[in-house]
Parts: sequence; structure tokens; C-alpha cells
Amino acid sequence: MQILNYLSPLVLKFVLTEDTKKLKNNGHDVELESVLQDVVSRDKRDAERETSPLVIAKDAIKIDTSSLTIKDAVEVAISYLSEKYETAKLLK
Repeated sequence: MQILNYLSPLVLKFVLTEDTKKLKNNGHDVELESVLQDVVSRDKRDAERETSPLVIAKDAIKIDTSSLTIKDAVEVAISYLSEKYETAKLLK
């Protein structure tokens, strides 16, 4: 359990979001109504499932990926972790 105590200050929760209108404007072939319908259905199903329903943590960090590549989104997440790691090092 020693390692868990060490890592606990580094735990971060991320929520990835995207604006479907921006995706369409960025040249992706997205049928807005179809995507919105799929997202609403998925989120409802996930939130209402009996086992481990989807709940967004109050302390989650929101990353809007609408205009980000996958690489850019990962870099944003890593920058949050790096910042938190530096803060954790200062607290020791």
C-alpha cells in the first residue's frame, strides 16, 4: 500500500468533451443530429445502468477536444499531471 500513498496526490480525473458543430466545421463528415442522438442515448444508458453508473466526478478536469488532435488532447492531460506532480513534490 506504500505505492498507493505515494501516488494518491497524483490522481487526476478527466472528462473529454467535444462540440459537434466544431467537428463539422473542421471538415469531419459528421451528421450532427445522428451524433447528438447517439451521445444522448449513450449517456442516458451509462448514467442509468445498475452496475457502476456513469457519474462525472466533481473534481474532474474538463478537456474540450473539439479542436484538438488525439496527440494534443494527450499533451493537455499530461501537462495537468506534470503540474500536479511538481506541486506534490513541493509538498514533501
